[in-house]
Amino acid sequence: MKRLLVILFALALLLACVPTPEEEFVVNKVDNVVEQKLNATPISEAANPTEDTPQNVPEETAPTLQAQRFPEHWSDTAVINEWLTITYDADITQKADGLYPVFRTRRERFTQAEIGEMLGKLLPKPETIHAETSTKNEWAEEYRRWLEKVAQQQAWVDAGRPNDGVDREEIDLSAEAIEAQSDWYMDRIKEAPDSMETKSVSDYRSVPLYAKSVYSLEDGTSVVITALDDGFSFYCGCRGSGCVFNVDQLSWSRSYGDAWTKQWRNVTGSHEDAEASVLRVLERLDMQGYRVASAKEANLFDFYGEQHYYVSSGWEFTLQHDFGDYPIIDTGFYPAVTEDETDAVNEPIAHEYLTVFVDETGVRGMNFSCPKSVVGLENANVELLPFETIQLRIQNALSVWYGRGIDWYKEHGQSAQSEVYRIYLTTQTVRVKDSKDYYEMPCWIVLFDDDELTRRERDNPIVSHFALILNAVDGSIIDRNAGY
Repeated sequence: MKRLLVILFALALLLACVPTPEEEFVVNKVDNVVEQKLNATPISEAANPTEDTPQNVPEETAPTLQAQRFPEHWSDTAVINEWLTITYDADITQKADGLYPVFRTRRERFTQAEIGEMLGKLLPKPETIHAETSTKNEWAEEYRRWLEKVAQQQAWVDAGRPNDGVDREEIDLSAEAIEAQSDWYMDRIKEAPDSMETKSVSDYRSVPLYAKSVYSLEDGTSVVITALDDGFSFYCGCRGSGCVFNVDQLSWSRSYGDAWTKQWRNVTGSHEDAEASVLRVLERLDMQGYRVASAKEANLFDFYGEQHYYVSSGWEFTLQHDFGDYPIIDTGFYPAVTEDETDAVNEPIAHEYLTVFVDETGVRGMNFSCPKSVVGLENANVELLPFETIQLRIQNALSVWYGRGIDWYKEHGQSAQSEVYRIYLTTQTVRVKDSKDYYEMPCWIVLFDDDELTRRERDNPIVSHFALILNAVDGSIIDRNAGY
């Protein structure tokens, strides 16, 4: 199944002038700019007081927040040098009200009981379960091997880290990290089954984590469930691996002549009824603060053995947390794998993902991973950089990016004709400094391309797209990784 791949830049800028293409990437080291702006008073009409502005305004009569407006289109051409020309012909999508709140969020993890409770609200009662997972003895053996690695690395560190030519996996040897990982293994051992035998069940409390389980329901229907402590998925009517293919993926797969596409069946249920089913699902799960990012006609298939088997036709909904009515981009932008590629302490940023598949009978599939909880509102309308500053940063970033390939252009006597064709001012997830929390931060997403093939596929969500993502508060680049 094809998935959108976004190539993100590894840039950050210190200067407003355009660098020469030969310059190396540099990292924005301006300390605490984001924190200072978040701690400031939200931008309001009182931000620039006049003689007529009342002082010490009571809260109930406080001035309203001030909209921050940006151009709706950017048209320009910049000849950077003989090897690079950048054309800007981009509509700019932004918030209708011009207000840019920043929320603090936190990643949550599921317990086995929580997953079982959610499944119990979504699915009929099961009769049997067969779990394809490691047994208690297999998890215990994996734990023993991990302890051996810890002991070997500790001995190597105690010896002064000699250069012995061994390629070692980096292990955090702090007491806290060792205890946390040991607890993790003990949980897996406790939750794992003694054997792989099918057994009778009457609920989903026994769904094992880190496993694929096939439940048989009272009506004979099978449900495949995959559960982790950071997410789960289920697909009704499936015994192998449930796969939901929407119309975009269908078009792509047909172009490759994939055999399963001949089983595709058109959707008969209406979009309105399907969305109503999704909203009822969220209500049953007491999940508030979500909105529909996209709804696409889709088919559910069961990949069992070596074949795809048609199960049902319906609608696939992608849902996103609502952090202030920012524009929704349902294209899978997941920047900031880590905030700093040299920082081995921070965990990768985990981006919440929620899709629901419904047909005329109701919910038939769901994929929910890396859930977030909202800690609070950091700033109701944070100050963003002027668009003129962002324009310079974008041009600097593109010139540095293309500068990495200048030797190739010289060797082949060619030049790069880059075009920025679409810009969004929306929210993205970034890490809170010195914390495991996140900010849902206003950011500029700049889409561009430089060849005819990608230009023809600009509106195809299945193919790769080049994207530059900048923090709208301090202008820094969100991701230092080259893409994934």
